[in-house]
Amino acid sequence: MQVFIPFLNDLEKQSRDTGYIRMVGRLRRGFTVAQAQGEAETIASQLRREAKEYAEQSLHLSVLSLQEDDVRPVQPALVSLFAAVVLVLLVTCANVANLLLSRSGGRRHETALRSAMGAERRRIVRQFLTENILLGCLGGTAALGIGWAALKWILSLQPEGIYLLVAAKLDGWVLAFTLMLSILTGIMFGLAPALSVARGDLVEILKESGKATTTGKPWLRQSLIVSEVSLSCILLVGTGLMIRTFTSLLRVDPGFHAENVLTFQLSFPWSRYGTVESVTNFLKDLRTNLAAMPGAESVGGVSHLPLDEGLGNWYSYYWAEGAPIQQQNTVMADHRSTLPGYFRAIGATLLTGREFEDADDAVHTHVAIVDDTVAEQTWPGQDAIGKKLSVEDSPAGAFQFIREPVVVVGVVKHIQAHSLTSKGRGQIYLPVSLAPRPAYSLVVRTTAPMQTFAAYVQQAVKKLDKEMPVSNLRPQMDYVEKARAQTRFVTVLAGALAALALFLACIGIYGVTSYSVAQRKREIAIRIAVGANLGDVGRMILRQSGPPVIVGVVTGLATALALTPLLSGRLYGVRPSDPLTYAAISLVLGAVGVFACYIPARSATKVDPMIVLRSE
Repeated sequence: MQVFIPFLNDLEKQSRDTGYIRMVGRLRRGFTVAQAQGEAETIASQLRREAKEYAEQSLHLSVLSLQEDDVRPVQPALVSLFAAVVLVLLVTCANVANLLLSRSGGRRHETALRSAMGAERRRIVRQFLTENILLGCLGGTAALGIGWAALKWILSLQPEGIYLLVAAKLDGWVLAFTLMLSILTGIMFGLAPALSVARGDLVEILKESGKATTTGKPWLRQSLIVSEVSLSCILLVGTGLMIRTFTSLLRVDPGFHAENVLTFQLSFPWSRYGTVESVTNFLKDLRTNLAAMPGAESVGGVSHLPLDEGLGNWYSYYWAEGAPIQQQNTVMADHRSTLPGYFRAIGATLLTGREFEDADDAVHTHVAIVDDTVAEQTWPGQDAIGKKLSVEDSPAGAFQFIREPVVVVGVVKHIQAHSLTSKGRGQIYLPVSLAPRPAYSLVVRTTAPMQTFAAYVQQAVKKLDKEMPVSNLRPQMDYVEKARAQTRFVTVLAGALAALALFLACIGIYGVTSYSVAQRKREIAIRIAVGANLGDVGRMILRQSGPPVIVGVVTGLATALALTPLLSGRLYGVRPSDPLTYAAISLVLGAVGVFACYIPARSATKVDPMIVLRSE
């Protein structure tokens, strides 16, 4: 449910350097984002002249496309998957073309008879294309059923970041697209086999007395095998890099330990919790009650839970006390309102100093805890404890921001607040009494089962306020898994597509090699009849079928090396040119190619010379 309310405070009374509002506008017809950016920069220059604060922080305004900004987090993942689908389609088409080339060999005599009886070449080609288009449409129709099941499976894997995926369905547009693709692939990849048969020498074909012979130029079939293997290699390398990325995500240190941590969120209605004291006292009493529950090890709370993007982020400029004016309003950090015990409960690492205490309130010295990123940026090579930092807090109430100096009493290791793969801004933590917020996430580290302690949470909250709702009651690991979800989604789908491409390449290699063996049965029979060793026959087939596979692997690796930098935005903990991935894919494809060639080679050694030569 979406509820829209006006701002509860007077924006005109706020400081001019408070910048958390994003304006939304609709462009006039015929105008571009670039033109709007030019106008916005003109407005920004006027504001810099009118207000000292804007001039000091060199205010600029950026105009962005709302649609592009909305899809920016998921666009790379979807484009990568679309590219993988195109590669699988190309592998399939190469496979179909090879199979049609092989199939057309048995129809050369039929085609020659039709031509001898007066059939025009274009009618023969048209007949072959009609058959190919029909096969393509039948395949597309069968694929719709598989596609429906695949769509259900994909939706079951949907990460929370790709919201519009639920809108995907098999509608008329999908049917039309599938039909057009089936017709186009039938024409494009059925044209070469059709022309190959139609252009045959009529006299020579009729002399063959209907025997199935090799059609087309051998280099064409070999080229298709090279294409299949190289395209599969590109897809396998990309999938291998995504698998390495996901395994790196499983090992990444987010700056906290989410195991055995239960979290839940409380939202304080302003009608009953309109003062800093009311919010502070409730959280203090709740923390005390939860700490007394069986199995509770430590309890804390924070305004913005790591990896929880449900609330708008809170960030602002900071600088060391006494910094010159040109160094102010230059670096931002995420700000967090924090309860005592939060760092112990979340499993963060306190590098130096202390955590917050109940005595750290607005009456006493105003204090803050910073992460090592802020400490190093502000006081490189120095001890941050005891130094003063200029920050924005709101001791008078939520969102009533003022700028004042605070004393650093602790430094913690940086926490991955927004993503497991990017460090993000530094972080500044303030006590609840200095920066109250309307919503807090409580964090409990417990040895009790999650379901058991969840009941304790409900009891403790209802004991203090029967009308206070408890929301998002879940383990902290859920947020970690959510942060991994999109990478897992892309990896699983890319893996499925890569496995399909590998399977198709295996079929293609097997089909061409098997067809070649069938066409050379007489030659193989003669070789065996005059004393050729069965092992020599098998090795001969492998030697002749292996080079296209080797060339395909080398070509695919070289192409992947040029293309994988495009995936760098999706990778973490692995380079696009990772040698381990390339070596593993080479071995996999080589093994598959040898296996696909081995079966026909083995069948070639079982040829009975007497039976084959008698039939000839």
